[in-house]
Amino acid sequence: MNEFSFDSEFSSPAYFEWNGNVYHGVLKFGKRSDISFSLNNGFKINKVIFKSQDVISCYDGYNRFYLGQCSLYGDKIYAEYIVVGLTDEIKITAVELNINSLHCVINGVSYSGAFCEEGYCVPCNVNNFDVSIEDHDEVKRVYDRWDVFSNIKNIDGYSVNVLQRHIIRLDAVEYFEIPDVDRQVNFICSLFSTLTLLRLDISYVWLISEDDGKEKKYPFYFLSDKLEVDKEDKYNWVSSFLNLSMLDGSLWAKIFNGAYSNVDFKRLCPRFSGMLSYDGYWEFDVLGFVSIFDAYLASKVTEKNNKLPNSLRHKLNEIISNLDPDLHFESTRDREEYLRIKDKLMIFSSRNMTLQDRYVRFMNSMDFSAKKAIGLNSSDFHEIKKIRDDIAHMTPGLDKKHKNFKRIFEIRDKLIISICYFFLKDFNFSEEEFAHSVIRSVNPIKIGSGFENKWLRRVVGEIFSIKVRRGDIDKIMHGNYFGVVLVRVGDVFHYNDNLNFFFKDNYLDNIKLKGKSNDCDFIESHFCKDDFEGYQCKHMSITHAYFDDEFVEVNNVYLIDRSFGS
Repeated sequence: MNEFSFDSEFSSPAYFEWNGNVYHGVLKFGKRSDISFSLNNGFKINKVIFKSQDVISCYDGYNRFYLGQCSLYGDKIYAEYIVVGLTDEIKITAVELNINSLHCVINGVSYSGAFCEEGYCVPCNVNNFDVSIEDHDEVKRVYDRWDVFSNIKNIDGYSVNVLQRHIIRLDAVEYFEIPDVDRQVNFICSLFSTLTLLRLDISYVWLISEDDGKEKKYPFYFLSDKLEVDKEDKYNWVSSFLNLSMLDGSLWAKIFNGAYSNVDFKRLCPRFSGMLSYDGYWEFDVLGFVSIFDAYLASKVTEKNNKLPNSLRHKLNEIISNLDPDLHFESTRDREEYLRIKDKLMIFSSRNMTLQDRYVRFMNSMDFSAKKAIGLNSSDFHEIKKIRDDIAHMTPGLDKKHKNFKRIFEIRDKLIISICYFFLKDFNFSEEEFAHSVIRSVNPIKIGSGFENKWLRRVVGEIFSIKVRRGDIDKIMHGNYFGVVLVRVGDVFHYNDNLNFFFKDNYLDNIKLKGKSNDCDFIESHFCKDDFEGYQCKHMSITHAYFDDEFVEVNNVYLIDRSFGS
């Protein structure tokens, strides 16, 4: 059975015995197709009696096929999964699975080799995790490894087709039952989809048994609700939201033990992963993620006791909710502050708290930097909640009312990342661990959400910081393409109009002199010698410029300071 291939479709005459009769037909299954047994003409099965039939054993003359969760429709029997070669006496001690594209995400290199200088070169892939699962009834260990396959040889007897496959293995506490396998492999795939925020699907599964110290494998094929990842998609480690290639053993232990022990995660993770693969109506897309977000908050936020009479509580809520509905704000920041204060004033009056109640309560406990990076603020929340309410109540003209779909999906993506962040916090990820894990990601959902890495870089602490004047911010942020020149005056760096004008005007001339002068030398020799004699210039690729209680992230900054020379 180790030679069984999942890559091609299987179809063969077969038979099975049931209820004292032998039934002949054609067994058919293959990648992404139904598992079916078509009865030959003349064979009929009583559907009423067959309802209780969960498993049938089918034979094609050479192999035994174990068909599980069978249903009868007309002259066809459909199964949810099929195992090749398995008998009732065999005990399943482990499960191995391969997930599409995960090898690229977790190691960032191809799994196939190539000829190079008359030799065969295969990328060096390494194992990533080996975790003992604490206090679990079914799984005692999860680890990964790499298998190498070669099945084509040239005339000289050398393999010319070598493939590496990333294998995830689950070791059972005792033995896995067949229903356990279906549930466990889908859970692992859902977990990695959640960590990566990518559409992932299972390529194949093997059931492992041991006999006299030797392992034997049995192929396990099952239907998947997810669409297959486009073979043209080229993932690498930065495609993943969480940088799997840099996680150490302690973080993998947090992830797997958290996933297997957290009841809320086990309940919501399959739903979340399923929505990541959803490719249908935008209304259901939004509803699905808002529903998961609400379900998560409902499991975390407890009712706040309030001794006010219900009638008074309702009246106060009504007054606060209707405060200044047409109030004009000078800036988005002012509106955000208004909504934040208004939300805090809300008195939770219902035994069954609303989504808004839960959102306010829970977001107040969220780490500051992560909350700012994700950006799911009060304004975004009220907007997505309004869309949710319109969809739920089938408001007429919905498409016209919410025609800014770019904005809708931006908020949806913020919602997705918030849910993922909450899961990681439940796994006991610190703010620093979260920042290190996602800061270099260019995941499409992260990009689409407008995620601000500057907050994570502040947590990581790897960025040079300076103080600037608030009045210079617009000039700094809209400075010239070649860079911004700032000069220290006391404790603060100032934007100098003359220096920046002359730098911009003469930058292209300096490009021609690159062999003789770098940009900092160029600035010192041409612009500092008169007004800033004794000052030196230092270039920073990224700088955090603080003003008042805020900061901006500036690229390509030239700092002029006397202290650089000391």
